Amino acid sequence: MLQDKSGNVAIMFALSLIPLMLAIGMAVDVTKVLSTRVQLQDALDAATLAALAEYTPDDKREQVAHATFKASLSPELQAASPKLSIAFNGSGSSRSAVASFTASAPLAFAGILGTSTMDVSGQTTAGIEVGGSMDISLWLDASASMGVAATEKDRDSLQKIAGCAFACHMGSKPTSMDTAHSAGVKLRIDLMKQNVQMLMDKVREVQLEEQVVRYSVAGMSRNFEPRLAMTDDFTKAKNAVANFTLSGVVHNSSNSASRLTPSLSEGRATLPAQNGDGTKDRPRQFVVIVSDGMQFDWNRISSGPIGNTPCEEIKARGISVAVIQLRYVELKGNSAFEHYVRPHFTKLGPALEKCASPGMFYSADSPEQIQKAFAELAVRIRGALRLMN
Repeated sequence: MLQDKSGNVAIMFALSLIPLMLAIGMAVDVTKVLSTRVQLQDALDAATLAALAEYTPDDKREQVAHATFKASLSPELQAASPKLSIAFNGSGSSRSAVASFTASAPLAFAGILGTSTMDVSGQTTAGIEVGGSMDISLWLDASASMGVAATEKDRDSLQKIAGCAFACHMGSKPTSMDTAHSAGVKLRIDLMKQNVQMLMDKVREVQLEEQVVRYSVAGMSRNFEPRLAMTDDFTKAKNAVANFTLSGVVHNSSNSASRLTPSLSEGRATLPAQNGDGTKDRPRQFVVIVSDGMQFDWNRISSGPIGNTPCEEIKARGISVAVIQLRYVELKGNSAFEHYVRPHFTKLGPALEKCASPGMFYSADSPEQIQKAFAELAVRIRGALRLMN
């Protein structure tokens, strides 16, 4: 008589499931622990850089580090009870820090074996990079759209003066800058020039004696228009920005067109083949692009956002590209806006952001937002913070 072995097979299968389930559970726990460590390391890096930022006073560094670290923690990370330790060296523009964290990451399946947590830790060293030379290329939108009034109040004033509030440089109603300025109307070019000069001042505030910081100025309109060759004469560079004018705010002037993609391509040819290392002969390169991002030149180039190819080729050289978008104000019901800009309105920002290096895109429309964007970019350029390991 044959014995029925089906019961034994079932028992053996059930027993084999136990280690299999434990193995799966442990894999889930390990994955969760690794994720926790990565997120805590990111929080540690952010806290360390915030503490070393130039706008953080020496006596507030530790407070800022702990506050930033805590603010970066999700409820899940807080459950790991992380502890931050940070030690500082130096002060002012020559300071560094060594920071670390420890935490007890909660485990789910391992608790069956009597282990409810796993210790994790991480460390980072950061410092302010000082010295070195820097070339900053200022590429400013010189097309007629930068002659649009800067605020809602200014737009209302412009409407009364010129009978239009948008595209006043087209058709039979050109608006001269002199007319607008004589009536106290502030235009977008005015905000741009004012804040570019502020950026230059903020960079200069922390420029060390051994640093060489040079500027060039160019307009972007129908073509790339060099206005000032690269110079270390700060006053001369600042005056070039102060005297910056639009290419042609007149009746359908060909110079008033916005051929931004071709302009960027022409500008690319003025840059070194590779980013420098900060020495006097090979300065680090920054390109600062200020534009609304809208291009149009009648039958020569279709209306729409800028193309990205020139930006990618510049960044491929290791050159940093910062972009500040002066956003179009949405003018509902305005025929020129609805026809030329509306179809592309939501695409302008993403196209400009794609042009910028990571973390170096800023978008603003009100005077307050524009000032804040330029101030943040100034901190980014002059701080030059870096993680050392």
